[in-house]
Amino acid sequence: MASLKSLTAAILCGGLGLRLRRAVPDRPKCLAPIRSKPFLELQILWLRSQGVRHVVLCLGFGSEQVLSFLRQTQHQGIETESVIEDGLLGTAGALKNAEGKIIGSPFLAMNGDSMLDVSLEKMVDFHTLKKAVATIAVVDAPRTGRYGRIVTDGADEITGFLEKRGGDDETAETSASQTRGFINGGLYVFNREILDMIPPQPHQGVSLEKDIFPRLAGRGLFGFETHGYFLDIGVPEDYVRAQIELAQRFPTC
Repeated sequence: MASLKSLTAAILCGGLGLRLRRAVPDRPKCLAPIRSKPFLELQILWLRSQGVRHVVLCLGFGSEQVLSFLRQTQHQGIETESVIEDGLLGTAGALKNAEGKIIGSPFLAMNGDSMLDVSLEKMVDFHTLKKAVATIAVVDAPRTGRYGRIVTDGADEITGFLEKRGGDDETAETSASQTRGFINGGLYVFNREILDMIPPQPHQGVSLEKDIFPRLAGRGLFGFETHGYFLDIGVPEDYVRAQIELAQRFPTC
């Protein structure tokens, strides 16, 4: 069984959050309030409840506000560190920027705008058993159009990605909004070698989803299947849902 106490968890919370800006115009997306608590605090508390003791925040837009929040908030039993990106590095670039703070291998990473009900211990065990380079928590979704669909083989290895509707790629899904399938749940287990695949000083942002994962498809990239609760607050409609649903799951909100 995996012990999460020794694993670093990196939270990718440096994006601009443009889609949510009309609902949350005055702060970075990770600080969007859920009742009385910033979304980021719920993520940190959830990681602590899973056994994680070391968290690295990958910051960018609104970093001063996040640092101010951290100075004012105590999270006993968990150490938080921050790394600020200079410019928009993308999700992969942000991880590379935090390389010096990430301890050991494997390590965890999660998007700063989503919550997924999954056992991290079981996910890390799965990653180890499969001898994976990278593992994505894949969520069974009734409609995949907003996210694109992940394709796996019979042994849980990810073999390809069908882009969300509207993409120019020839593999883009048709009628994707009506397609049931697995989507990226924004939660990952990575071997440290994935950091070697990311350029150290990219001239433009490098994306895990667009630049790194397609290169790994069929080469050690696995999907950890979950049917658990998933919510992405990145658009106003789901942010409204979060005020009710996350408050029910986190009674101290």
